[in-house]
Amino acid sequence: MSQPVRVFFSYSHEDDRHRVALTKHLRLLERQGLIESWFDRKILPGENWDEAIQRELERAEVVLFLVSSHFMNSEYCYGVEVKRAMERHETGEAVVVPIIVKAYDWHSALFGKLVALPTDGKAVTSWSNRDEAWTDVAKGLRRLIEDFDRAKVSKPKVVISTEPDPTGYLEALDSKCSWVKLQGMGAKVADRLPLDRIYTRLRVRGDGRGEERGKVRKDEFGLDPRGRAEEDLSLAQILQEHSSAVLVGDPGSGKTTFLTFAAQKLARGCLEIEKGELEPALGITGDPPFPIFVRLNELADFLAENPENGCPAEAPEHLLRFLDYKLTGGLHGLPEGYLRNRLQEGGCFVLLDGLDEVPASVRARIASLVDQTVAELQGKNRFLLTCRTRAYEGVAYLGTLQTFTLADFGPQEVESFVFRSRLVPSPASRRSRAA
Repeated sequence: MSQPVRVFFSYSHEDDRHRVALTKHLRLLERQGLIESWFDRKILPGENWDEAIQRELERAEVVLFLVSSHFMNSEYCYGVEVKRAMERHETGEAVVVPIIVKAYDWHSALFGKLVALPTDGKAVTSWSNRDEAWTDVAKGLRRLIEDFDRAKVSKPKVVISTEPDPTGYLEALDSKCSWVKLQGMGAKVADRLPLDRIYTRLRVRGDGRGEERGKVRKDEFGLDPRGRAEEDLSLAQILQEHSSAVLVGDPGSGKTTFLTFAAQKLARGCLEIEKGELEPALGITGDPPFPIFVRLNELADFLAENPENGCPAEAPEHLLRFLDYKLTGGLHGLPEGYLRNRLQEGGCFVLLDGLDEVPASVRARIASLVDQTVAELQGKNRFLLTCRTRAYEGVAYLGTLQTFTLADFGPQEVESFVFRSRLVPSPASRRSRAA
């Protein structure tokens, strides 16, 4: 075998001891150069764990599901990893193998028709000798890997089209943007919740950059008892009137959540999963623009590690180089220059998240780089940048884009968000208990 087969472990951290046991039983396959295993414990400190998982899942040739009640109840394992892995399994890009760790009624799951290990799908924990169970798993995987290599050599290559197909990229973006982190409010760790469940439509102050309005006595929770001001506008209205904009707001006001929502809607629009959703959600009519999501702190890190190579510090070329980097190694089956070419051709919606998260020492440079990129490419594309209000003032100001300030949540929206996040009982349940 010329190269080891890349094996991805999908498992719940509740079952980490079982993942360790399996890893030990597959060690001989690694030493013989047959496999190269990856699991999330290999993510480096400071690395974006979600992007690392998505990257390795896309590169994997074999995906192992360590099935248990913990795995099946994990929103991320089942909702993200299983969904994407099965999509790749169906298209022949990868092979999925369920490994039944603990007894569970899994036959109606997305992977329910696949042959599982150990033999006959008997759960590992049901064996009187677990080493025998893991040995059975290892032998089954060895047979797969040996056959897998022969299939790779003998399988003919069929070229369907010379045009790159962005379906994998769009599906990965849709999957990634289906979940958001919920932090604070008494939570010890960040919860990952479905975006569709907690998304609350945001509104924008009608006074441009949001100069202070008249003083209003707020209630005990710091909220304006009048609710929203009449002049506040929906984000769909703003995006319908402005092809590009800067969106500023206080911490926790929903800036990143909105960009995530926009990326998901655009990806689904391009995939034709949701038709007619872009106009009410984003004010976009006609064909959906192609989404490109950029975290500006990652752009800054990339530029720190990759010098200018003779280009001016604020040249748009640096953003294009970063887009090439995001597709390193043919990620999603696309050539490295794919996003660059799409952006230069036009018809893209570039979502630039978190200018405030860029180190203050280079924030002005990143802002100038974005400003010049927008000036050069805005006629053919759309841009939306988010930043905290204070960080945007002064050094980070962009002259090419009009700025809008997110309006504060009103009491009804706060209650709706808290209820939908299941942090408190619904108003109806509170009334029923009170009765």
